[in-house]
Amino acid sequence: MKSDDLADDLNEVKPVKSDEGINLNALVRGGTSLKPKRAIPRLVGNFLAKGKLSILGGVGGVSKSTLTIHLGNCIASGRSFMGMQIHEPCKPLLLCLEDSQDDVDRIYRADIEQHEYRESEFLYGNMDRRPIILGMDTVKRVLNISAFQALRLENGNAQIDPDLIRKMRLLVNAEGVGFMSIDPLASLYGGATVDNAASNALARCLAELAMEQQISITALSHLTKASHTQKQGTQSIKFGGEITDTSRSTAIVQSADGNEMNDLSCINDAEDVKTAVKFTVTKSNMGRTGETFFYSVKVRNVYCTEDEKNEQVQVVKKLDRPEKSDLFNPSVWNALLPHLETNEPILRGNRGASGKMKIERLVQDIVDELGDELPVKPDIKPFVRNLIKDGWLEEYEGKRGSKWVRIGPTGKGT
Repeated sequence: MKSDDLADDLNEVKPVKSDEGINLNALVRGGTSLKPKRAIPRLVGNFLAKGKLSILGGVGGVSKSTLTIHLGNCIASGRSFMGMQIHEPCKPLLLCLEDSQDDVDRIYRADIEQHEYRESEFLYGNMDRRPIILGMDTVKRVLNISAFQALRLENGNAQIDPDLIRKMRLLVNAEGVGFMSIDPLASLYGGATVDNAASNALARCLAELAMEQQISITALSHLTKASHTQKQGTQSIKFGGEITDTSRSTAIVQSADGNEMNDLSCINDAEDVKTAVKFTVTKSNMGRTGETFFYSVKVRNVYCTEDEKNEQVQVVKKLDRPEKSDLFNPSVWNALLPHLETNEPILRGNRGASGKMKIERLVQDIVDELGDELPVKPDIKPFVRNLIKDGWLEEYEGKRGSKWVRIGPTGKGT
């Protein structure tokens, strides 16, 4: 066949019906004239978006479930989520698969009271955006199932239960849901031992559901245990290589470390800082990663109407992050400098030993001695840490491996 004849034949090809195979009319052909039609339909900051699957990972005890219920209230009301913008408020559906309905009702009520939501915040014209929050017992009744298990292993192969996915789709459509959380993702395994392939199949199923329904889906996942010196991140999520590859964004929640707690204590109540938790977006296909906030876990009483008793329930509270000026005041340095210069090199320590603790003691002694002469009294630990971090003081190695501390280039103004 000549090339001209082939071109004529292609021009005469009629659209192929979907039941016959493919539809050539649906092809999107590239070129310099092609322009994208729509931006990413962001929902919460650079973390959540419509049509996307996201993962929220954390160890037990950092109140992931409580934080997720607070997230649901923020999405429904339009209030910012710990400083993250809610781009498009919508109705949330929260599937709390490790808790009973009574449990989640108490957490929901505690969050409503803690943050003083008004009923009008969840209503917009004829739209009712009040969250739907279901415990496991209610999920079973609503979906008419005996077990919420999307993943089944048959002869060693992962199979997704199409009937359960169909019912989830019907529930989303019937209630006009724009955001759905699954807490935890492991509940969908039904207690089965899974491998990376099975986890990948489940994650892809949820991603397809999010894209098909144009909703945002967030799945909560546990982290593998790490040593006390290891920072936990995306790689710590169970089967994280498979799940996070499929998700469009991932966030990790973990207890704040000692340095972070010292910084937070400069401007937050000391009791709140004791339970400080750090939230970090570790992966995002919608913008920069590293978006971070801190929250504390508090307890408040919630009145239960049927048995007329108060129950203590956890709630989350945003912690303010200190500015640089809260951690380091140059005027304090200028007041300390003459007293430090008289002792330069300031400190000496054994090989491998940090001089930071000795510097803290020295600075504390000078601060106590100067008293009211100082413009402000610094919080010693974060103050000293920033002195070293920003080069006001520096450590160097002397003879025979001893470590010395002296005034650094920033402190000398060079």
